[in-house]
Amino acid sequence: MDIAVCDDNLSDREIIRQQLSIYFSDRFIEYNIDSYENGVNLIYSIEDGEYYDIIFLDMYMDKLNGIQVAEKLRNMNYKGKIIFLTATSKYAVESYDVEASGYLVKPHDIDKISMVLDRVLSNYENVHTYQIKKRNSVIQVLNILRAVIQNVFFIAQTETSTQYIRNLMILRKK
Repeated sequence: MDIAVCDDNLSDREIIRQQLSIYFSDRFIEYNIDSYENGVNLIYSIEDGEYYDIIFLDMYMDKLNGIQVAEKLRNMNYKGKIIFLTATSKYAVESYDVEASGYLVKPHDIDKISMVLDRVLSNYENVHTYQIKKRNSVIQVLNILRAVIQNVFFIAQTETSTQYIRNLMILRKK
């Protein structure tokens, strides 16, 4: 499970990292947590091939606010979960426009974070996933039974379909 925590406040980033470590360790879930102090750096990392299953995103940051960052991620075809962590409920309704999986108001509460993660992860399976970059968007291919690179195509066969993807770069096998 790859997690990003994006918050301009170092103290808040550290608190969330600690609470997430407790949550995943208690459930014996392998995890990796990367931290970002602003949304611009997070977007650059994802453009460069990083993929996160869940992004915890502060609302009030320099340059871009959390909603703007989430919009840019969704426009890049990011399909992972976004959970907002912020000081106010002011943007809670707007967060649905970017398909937020959760909206938590600070101060950080391990019980509330656990409740949101339990709901978000209830459908999560550790499946064979490839992340593929095609021009400026990211494609995830899940539940791969067989993958072949042939000529200029990446062929991914799942239980229900075969996908042929052209002009791509495989970024990461999870």
